[in-house]
Amino acid sequence: MAKVGCGLFVILAITRMSSCIEGAASSYSGLFVFGDSYVDTGNHEQNMASWRAPYGITWPGYPSGRFSDGLVFTDFYASFLNLTSPTPYRVIKSTLNSTSDEENVLQSSTATGINFGYGGSGVGPTFGANIPTINEQIKEIKQLIEEYVVSTEIVKSSIVLLVVAGNDYGAFLQNHSDLEIFTFIPTVVAKIGASLEDLYKLGFRTLAITNLEPIGCLPNVTSLNNYTACNETANIALSSTHNALLSISISSLQIRLWEANIIPLNLYKAFDVVVKGGDFSLRPCCEGLNGSSCGDVDNDGNLLYKVCSSPQQSLFWDSFHPTNAGWAAISKTLLSS
Repeated sequence: MAKVGCGLFVILAITRMSSCIEGAASSYSGLFVFGDSYVDTGNHEQNMASWRAPYGITWPGYPSGRFSDGLVFTDFYASFLNLTSPTPYRVIKSTLNSTSDEENVLQSSTATGINFGYGGSGVGPTFGANIPTINEQIKEIKQLIEEYVVSTEIVKSSIVLLVVAGNDYGAFLQNHSDLEIFTFIPTVVAKIGASLEDLYKLGFRTLAITNLEPIGCLPNVTSLNNYTACNETANIALSSTHNALLSISISSLQIRLWEANIIPLNLYKAFDVVVKGGDFSLRPCCEGLNGSSCGDVDNDGNLLYKVCSSPQQSLFWDSFHPTNAGWAAISKTLLSS
């Protein structure tokens, strides 16, 4: 029988985390999260950059498995709902073979939701066989429901957050031309719709889904113009096309799944408003040097990156992910609209 180790301390730390966005009293019993690095709060393997310095320098002061200097979208969304940020599935999985007393602790830790989000994930295979797809994440919650770790009552009274931020497209473009992306976008959107339907079939009735952020504003794109402006061609060609098709898909699902309440979250507009507000630099706070990435070190332990002095002035932490301050501004814009 496995013992419950440091996982319980992770649960306690998350449940004690202070509020970051003011929201009304929650009408949901829990938050179940599926997606990628925009929502991952510690599921990724611990050899990943998100578990290395300087990640987490703003909060909690050390790496927490989040792809940021602090909090990520999951944390802000949970706070808005007046819920605790849900326990990462990695922690739940480590306690599944526990004794009877510890099973009670496990059930109480899942009562307010679980975060299945995993950095690099997409609706299809992306950057390696060890990265679970969204469909595989859904299979994980299905198993927990079937094993009565998560009750059907909690499922029905909880809200789902699904975030698909573009890893499918990044992986696709490694082996295909830019023009071929237009034939691939409908496939991605169809799989997102199928994921929402699968969650509905499991008993979830309230489903929040983000659209695609403006890809052309991410630092891995804006680095080509020294972070001076977004690439609007990329925004229109990829993000806007994806979002238009997703909107149609959501409308169709809402008609067919008549008991569902599908909540579209306009991540694109929130990013766009914050970028155009001009309060943040587009240059990432943590920059890799000479082709390296944030968090990389050489064999002698020398840093292969540099970190800005004021993360709160940067919208982005690394080449793809917002800072704690960036997520705070994006979330405030998104959730107040």
